[in-house]
Amino acid sequence: MIGKRNEAARARARYLRRVRRLLPEKGGEQRRLLAGLSRRLDGELPEAGYDALTERFGPPEEVAASYVEGYTAQELLRAFRRRRRVSRIVAAAALVFVLGIASLAGYFIKEIEKANAPGHIYSVVSYENLSDEELQAIIENSPQFREAMEKERAAEELAKGERKL
Repeated sequence: MIGKRNEAARARARYLRRVRRLLPEKGGEQRRLLAGLSRRLDGELPEAGYDALTERFGPPEEVAASYVEGYTAQELLRAFRRRRRVSRIVAAAALVFVLGIASLAGYFIKEIEKANAPGHIYSVVSYENLSDEELQAIIENSPQFREAMEKERAAEELAKGERKL
């Protein structure tokens, strides 16, 4: 009994999903149409399978077409254009997202390669096995250390020049 109810619920959901995909309008109007159809399905054939629903109400294409009959050609065109516009916006947003992720991945890969370059201050080195002299040599050969030392020397020279005045 429970298995039959689950099977009927799945069949009803499948039928409604197919009708929903064929309707041109989205949003509140579509929800109202599908809620009404769902009540009819539950009331008339509560435990029917997909074939029984199709036999009683017709294929989903016919059901959707019967709802669409009330639309003018202009309303249908507007609904399909809106649907296409939304699809394009979603596709564009997805593309921007994917490109952003790819750009970030490229940036981080480049940074990792740069960090692993020889002589880079962020190179991975096991300092435990290095003597103080070796460690000092690594630090002194790094570009950042040399730049900091040049700035310090320039500041000292500037300070000496001010003292003479």
